[in-house]
Amino acid sequence: MTMISGLKNRLRRVARTVRHLPDRLLHGRRRAAARRMLANVDVRQAVFICHGNINRSAYAAAAFTRSLPAQVRDEVRVSSMGFIGPDRPASDLAQRVAHGRGISLGGHRSRLLDGPELKQTDLIVVMTQDQKNAVMNLLRPRPGRVLILGDLDPHRIDTRTIQDPYGHPEHVFAQVFDRIDRCTDALVEAIWPHRRDS
Repeated sequence: MTMISGLKNRLRRVARTVRHLPDRLLHGRRRAAARRMLANVDVRQAVFICHGNINRSAYAAAAFTRSLPAQVRDEVRVSSMGFIGPDRPASDLAQRVAHGRGISLGGHRSRLLDGPELKQTDLIVVMTQDQKNAVMNLLRPRPGRVLILGDLDPHRIDTRTIQDPYGHPEHVFAQVFDRIDRCTDALVEAIWPHRRDS
């Protein structure tokens, strides 16, 4: 029994490695392409999107706002949206982990995708390829306006998807928020390379 279960675990790890191999191999190229695209975007409005808008996108919008250079902070409108469940607070674990990082999600309420607002948005940031496809299909935005946040990760990656921590324990929220912090910092640096606070 133990040997069979060990073999199953190894096979799962191998399958995961094979499944995510393209993401790992293409990460450097995708990161460079994202940085090039962002260098040509004048961002005055940014929207972060995830499935339910109670964990990833809520935190990403707040982390991005915190990372904005002081010189542009009042000029950039940042919001977040989701595909389901409007008017819900950020999850308890999201609030707790964010609070430990100096970010308050206490006033957050989830919002559904708003087509007119998205059409006016300079930059749409999503967590997965499926979300990018859905936004592109719904709104037909210019391709250069929709970005998968994980493509900007400065670390080596397993997958470009920013994992949904929903239903997982607190340490998973911490890992996901660590990655979002890295990626939102990289996002700000790519848009305003010479305007970071000293």
